Amino acid sequence: MGVGTQGMGAVSAGATRFAIVFSLAYRVVELIFKEEYTLVDFFVNVTMDMAKLAVATQVTTLVTGSIVTGALAAGVSVIAVAVGVFVVGALIAYALYKLDDEYGISEAIIKALKSHRPPKPETPYHPDQFFTLLGRYSRG
Repeated sequence: MGVGTQGMGAVSAGATRFAIVFSLAYRVVELIFKEEYTLVDFFVNVTMDMAKLAVATQVTTLVTGSIVTGALAAGVSVIAVAVGVFVVGALIAYALYKLDDEYGISEAIIKALKSHRPPKPETPYHPDQFFTLLGRYSRG
């Protein structure tokens, strides 16, 4: 448990690293064991997890400043403040996941990426075309 700005920064950095590693591990297990889970699903879900983590971290940092200042001025213990900050962060993360589920942002991105197909070329390339075209441009 860190006290002060540097301590809270170190705890936040460690928690962020843990969240990233946990998210990647969870999504890899999903990729291995789910039948209809593709790489598009994997990368979109990991990216959305990182975006949610970034938003939750920033909002928690903003809210935490007033919580810590008010609680420490009132004489509340450091452990109670840490629990309060954890609860606020968990509620913000839960709200972000609920918003994603309600509006289907991840699913919409996955659907759009899966439906996008690059245009097919007019004539497919074949290796023999190189030698055919080479005869046009040289006398050999």
